[in-house]
Amino acid sequence: MDLRTAFSSGRRLILDGAMGTLPGMSGSDVNLTDPERVLQAHVGYIRAGSQALITNTLRLNRCYVGYHDLAVDISAANRAGARLARQAAGADHYVLGNIGPVGKLLDPYGEATVQGCTAAFMEQAALLAEEGVDGFIIETMMDVNEACLAVAACRHTAPSLPVMTSVVFETAAHGGRTLMGQSAGECARKLAEEHADVIGTNCGSLTGPELKDIIGTFRRATSLPLLVELNAGTPTLAHGQTRHGVGISEFVERTKDCIKSGASVVGGCCGTTPEYIAALSKKLRAQE
Repeated sequence: MDLRTAFSSGRRLILDGAMGTLPGMSGSDVNLTDPERVLQAHVGYIRAGSQALITNTLRLNRCYVGYHDLAVDISAANRAGARLARQAAGADHYVLGNIGPVGKLLDPYGEATVQGCTAAFMEQAALLAEEGVDGFIIETMMDVNEACLAVAACRHTAPSLPVMTSVVFETAAHGGRTLMGQSAGECARKLAEEHADVIGTNCGSLTGPELKDIIGTFRRATSLPLLVELNAGTPTLAHGQTRHGVGISEFVERTKDCIKSGASVVGGCCGTTPEYIAALSKKLRAQE
């Protein structure tokens, strides 16, 4: 079934885990310079039980590339990202085109403009849609207004494709707050008004119990399907290596708690690997 039908049916969907924190995957042009590494990362998640793969394109919008002076062919890198995910997913799994933030705050707080962001999001959405993604996932948004621009751009560019949107929260207190001070309830309402198909949260420094509270707040504010992608804990640097403090079993239990609060689309963010998704998939399928 198509993704929108799957969402409306209430079906649980297991996404993949992190890409950028896997070894050798941090470069903006890795889809072009080391496509086999990207492909094998995707294959690892399919073997782990992921039902949908997310393209390795989080930072490949024109604004982000320009603000960070990255030497990458935006069109080629986005197209390669979608093709690699589709190659691994085959016909039996979904592919989600990944769109991330532009990397600067919106005017008047920063130098990003509504017009510039909208153009960048529309360009990236068009590239991913042309390569046959099944839907979009807008991730790691610290400002719900920027997230809404991305949703609107996807809707305008490829209206037949569903859009999932994920916001980062700085605190779960006071109704949950983004970096810009927007509450979880406000985020839910604004994203619903933009006709997002799924809303949720990912990344950031909140713990599993705090994200469970965010999901609960979302559920009270909207009937839309809810998404959560937990990190493997807050990263720390030890002996020159980045480590994440949440192990596989704890990640699984924290995700299960979020499901109890209302999440139906689940996956992993920074620090997670195919082993995390395999354990989550095994646990959830054992409960079906």
